[in-house]
Amino acid sequence: TIRPSFNGWRYTSDTVSVDVTFSPCNDGMSDIVYKDTVTVLVGTTEFRGCGGGAVTPGANLANTQWSIASVNGQDVYNPLGRGPLMVRFGQNGLSAATGCNGMGGNFVSSEGWIYTPSLIGTEMACDARLMAQEQAIAVALSGHKTIRNGSEGSIILGVGNDNIVLA
Repeated sequence: TIRPSFNGWRYTSDTVSVDVTFSPCNDGMSDIVYKDTVTVLVGTTEFRGCGGGAVTPGANLANTQWSIASVNGQDVYNPLGRGPLMVRFGQNGLSAATGCNGMGGNFVSSEGWIYTPSLIGTEMACDARLMAQEQAIAVALSGHKTIRNGSEGSIILGVGNDNIVLA
């Protein structure tokens, strides 16, 4: 039997169930990100993996640069005046200037989502408010996040209250 499931498809027989979820998946052994997350249940044994083909690195956001306009609904805090807070998306990697420290990592994106497996960054000490803002930027950029259109050509990266607006 084949039927739609939450964000994907479910295939079932008397002994096997396969769930394909339209969500990026990394196999944990390479930097390849696949289009779908796959769960197979055979009896009581569950197998998890990836499928749907590899995602093209950097689709949609590649080779763009954005100013960070707000973090979790708050205007950016930039007490050191080190230039604008920015996120630059290259072909496969991103870098962010956050006011005190910098961070970066690999990413893949497509229409409506971005996936950043991990970020690395410098670790200079700054005032508590700036450090909290940088942590919020890291949360908004890390892992699997949605991309939504904002106002006046901006985009919103993140889920719920953990988001940044890029202009």
